[in-house]
Parts: sequence; structure tokens; C-alpha cells
Amino acid sequence: MSWIIDLLKDIPQSAVLKEKIALVDFKLAETEKELLLCEQMRTADAARIKEIETQLQEANIRIQQLEQEITVVRNEKQQLQAESYKTQKLTHTENLLDEKKQQILLALHQHQSLAIREMASVTQMQVTELEFNVEELRKERYITYAQRRVGQPKKYKLDQEGRKYLIEHHLI
Repeated sequence: MSWIIDLLKDIPQSAVLKEKIALVDFKLAETEKELLLCEQMRTADAARIKEIETQLQEANIRIQQLEQEITVVRNEKQQLQAESYKTQKLTHTENLLDEKKQQILLALHQHQSLAIREMASVTQMQVTELEFNVEELRKERYITYAQRRVGQPKKYKLDQEGRKYLIEHHLI
């Protein structure tokens, strides 16, 4: 291509043509600069992409580690909850009820279901004290409400936990 340029230099050119050639040369130089700049940016971008890919791989590895840790912690939590449940269950069944609560359980065992006033006469307890103890036993699921007719007072009956307590403590 240089021989063409040399040949063209020898041919007389008009001022307009010389100006157009100078403009094309300028545009060519600017385009070559821009191309060089783009290649440099591409090289820098490629390096940044590699860096990001490395970070992504590290993040994926960390995610896997965290997922494994979560699984281990969940298993430990389940084991602790199971142990806690067993401990609560043992504590619940090992706890002795006071004598008045035991009397209530025995009265309900003997009579199937009783209203508060009926229990008061059977156990010889005050109604207020009886209501308190009955509610405590109901919350702890030793007793439950019995079916009742409309207009009849609320009756209570022995629940499974109550029967279990009486049996385990040799009260029946």
C-alpha cells in the first residue's frame, strides 16, 4: 500500500482532494487509536470477568458450606427439642400433684363426671379453692369438660393424663 501512496504523491492533486485525503488520514488515525483503546478495555474486562468468576466460585463454595452448617444446626435443634420434650414429659409425669388435686382426680374417677358444687361436697373443699385447682388440672390436661345439657352446670371428667397419673402413682 505504501507504493500507492508514493505514486499518488507524485501526481499533482487539487487542494480539495488533498484536504479529503488529510481528513481520511485523520479519521484513520483516530479509528486506530479507538481500536487500541477498545482492545485495552477488552483485556481489562476479560481480567475483571475472570476475577468475578473466581469470586462467584468462592461464593458458591461458601453457600454450600453454609447450607451444610444449616443442616447440622437444624438436626441439632431437632435433637435438643426432642430431648427437651422428653425432659418436660418426664418432669410432668414425675411431679407429684398436691393432695387436693389428687382428691379431685380420685373423685372424678369414682363419679365419672362432676360439677364444681358436686365436687365440693365430695371432696369437702371450698368452691373457690376447688375452682382454682380444677382449672389448673384442666390446663395440665388431667381433666377435661364433660358433655353437658343446655341449662346444666359445667361438668368435668377425668382425662387420659389424669388416669395415667392415678395409675402411675398407685392411687387406683
